[in-house]
Amino acid sequence: MKNNGPAAATAITFTDVIPAHTTFVSLAQTGTAWVCPAPGASIRCTIASLPPGGTTTFTLIVTVAAATASGTVITNTARTATGTPDPNPSSNSSTVNVTVASAGQYDLSVNSSASPNPVTPGNNVTFLLNFANNGPNSASNVTFTDTVPANTTLVSLALPAGVTCSTLPAVGGTGAISRCPGAIGICSGVAIPSGSAAQLPLVVKVNASTASGSVISHTASIAPTTNDVSVANNTSTASTIVASPTQADIAIVKTAAPQPVEQGATLTYTLQVTNNGPAVAQNVNVSDPLPSQVSFVSVSTTQGTCTQSAGTVSCSLGSVSVGGLVIITINTTAVTFSSSSLVASTASVGSSTSDPNPSNRMFSAISTIQAPTAVQLSSFRAQARVGGGVLLEWRTREEVRNLGFHVYREDAQGRHQLDPSLIAGGALLLRGGQPQHPARTYQWLVRG
Repeated sequence: MKNNGPAAATAITFTDVIPAHTTFVSLAQTGTAWVCPAPGASIRCTIASLPPGGTTTFTLIVTVAAATASGTVITNTARTATGTPDPNPSSNSSTVNVTVASAGQYDLSVNSSASPNPVTPGNNVTFLLNFANNGPNSASNVTFTDTVPANTTLVSLALPAGVTCSTLPAVGGTGAISRCPGAIGICSGVAIPSGSAAQLPLVVKVNASTASGSVISHTASIAPTTNDVSVANNTSTASTIVASPTQADIAIVKTAAPQPVEQGATLTYTLQVTNNGPAVAQNVNVSDPLPSQVSFVSVSTTQGTCTQSAGTVSCSLGSVSVGGLVIITINTTAVTFSSSSLVASTASVGSSTSDPNPSNRMFSAISTIQAPTAVQLSSFRAQARVGGGVLLEWRTREEVRNLGFHVYREDAQGRHQLDPSLIAGGALLLRGGQPQHPARTYQWLVRG
């Protein structure tokens, strides 16, 4: 738990429901001290105030029930709430998952990456393979299986000490790579301890005749899966794009902050334009039509020039070198309340240089514009009651920081408030002071 500022947070609550299939053992905290009564089904800690930069680390220990089935996912979510307005409520909760394993089970995993990307024909690609046994028990008879990708030939496979492969193509050849016994893959029954890991760099050479735009894809897998609690991570695929020496893989990434944003506040879009090579990208241009829910304020760029016309930002960046990065910052005002509707904004980048990978030339950012206070009504009705009076009933679709309602009657003399005090709304009744609230039904009896 941390207060990122800029103001002190007051009336803070930390809650954490004890996960299913577990029982509470202990809760420890370091840093700024909170008041934490003995937990029941959940932990609830409070603190009157937390200054900017103040932090507290909570350590929750639980015992998993002995009868819990193998493969069960234990989910734990911690949440915070404060009476101080929070510009970024999306960071007020965090969830972690743990998979239950029985005696003798383990979690073998592999993940891979490819470099360079893109790659030119006739050059090498390195697929970095990371194998591990995440435990909690050792694994035996582990086998690593792989194949030299299409349109490539083997250059090298650097094996850790004690690791050998029963099937390995000759340098310059193609085919399967399998059964690598030793530190990570074993055919002889030697156990792989929990927590052990190994890294295997596989280097292949792209055939000179491979067409531009071809995808060099490589998949590695690790077995056995019989006692593996999570087989989803037993296979990993990495890819790279083939490009001619005259092409440039130009890419764009767009982000929006803050998320959500208050209506009337500044919403900043950040565009990152990169050139992954292999050639210099010429005449690079960016187009970003802004959504109708925002109004343009300003734009700046670390290279080239940008203008805005009719709600579209256009930038001429000139040449972008290999590995070059250009950052464009667009400041807008969030004008229209969007509530649960998402405001999508898509930017695109182009170049006069041929691009082998057009799939990364567009990127969308999603924003939610929330009003300081807003209520969406889905229904309202008045029904006469037997014995006198009228029952008013209304239902909201969504509420944002809604403290409540007043009921008025209007006649020739004006408008008159009927309720003696505020009819409490979602901000006072639901979700521990969080700003946004779901549908709720209200009733008020008007007498006379």
